[in-house]
Amino acid sequence: MQNAAFTGMIESIHNDSAIIAIEEGEILSSGDMVGVNLAVTFQVGDRVVVEYDGAVLESYPLQVHTISFEHVSD
Repeated sequence: MQNAAFTGMIESIHNDSAIIAIEEGEILSSGDMVGVNLAVTFQVGDRVVVEYDGAVLESYPLQVHTISFEHVSD
């Protein structure tokens, strides 16, 4: 499976995971929120680009295996 990415806004953070409201990316066809594990520190309201392995677990929120995070300025 090929890597994919999406852009979104962090809605909430709990311990080492975050819920992200999806703004752009093919993953939007599966849902509007995704839960990811955080390896670095971000804050609620940060806009991020998340690269993942292309697989999407069809739950709510969606779940992906995160490869990288990048902070995007407004």
